[in-house]
Amino acid sequence: MKFFKMFIIGLLFFSVNLFAANDDWDDVNFSSQAEFDDFAKDLGGTLNFNALGPAAPLGILGFDVAAGMSVTSFSTGYLDKVGAEHSDTLVFAKVQVQKGLPLGIDIGLSRSSAINSNVVKTGGFISYAILKGGIATPAINTRFSMSKLSNVDVLEFSSQTLEVSISKGITIVTPFVGAGAVRSKTRATVANRGGVDLKESSSTQGKYFAGINMNLLFMDILVQYTKVGESSTSALKLGFRF
Repeated sequence: MKFFKMFIIGLLFFSVNLFAANDDWDDVNFSSQAEFDDFAKDLGGTLNFNALGPAAPLGILGFDVAAGMSVTSFSTGYLDKVGAEHSDTLVFAKVQVQKGLPLGIDIGLSRSSAINSNVVKTGGFISYAILKGGIATPAINTRFSMSKLSNVDVLEFSSQTLEVSISKGITIVTPFVGAGAVRSKTRATVANRGGVDLKESSSTQGKYFAGINMNLLFMDILVQYTKVGESSTSALKLGFRF
């Protein structure tokens, strides 16, 4: 229910922003280092890489090409500190490509652009299937990913994520769950108008996610809910997975 609520909010934001100006991040105006640290944690929860897929490897001939949409709410409400006056929510449109390699290894790349701001995040991952999964056994993989903020002149952000996930296909439906940790760094690249010299902020936060991938022959549909620290993200992905 929470996913559908956030997805509907995302659709509303998409409709509104067809006709309204974007909430660009073009300012730094924090009154304390603590405020900036809380904001940076939210960035770690928002801009970390989400692979959006089950644990089973694609195999040497396999690939996954998809487009999607995600909605993330900022728990701190500090988006106005970077110039976003009208929203505490980011709505992303995303494209993702994943390719299977030998030995249960997969690699992937993605690019996400916020519909309601100038925020762009790019990322990539490499995963290894500890168990490839079968008729009676689940698939288990470990995945390392990185992401970076771009198109924003006032901030620098990067993150690294290490996670483990498990999935089990049941006919056309494959549910999956996973957990890991996100390490992120955020730095202001312009003077803070709040009158405080801001230091680079680093944090490590727990990550938990769950989702379902449905193979409908003509396309795959995936929904996923992710929680990193206090930030939550709901995502929908449509694509072709072979």
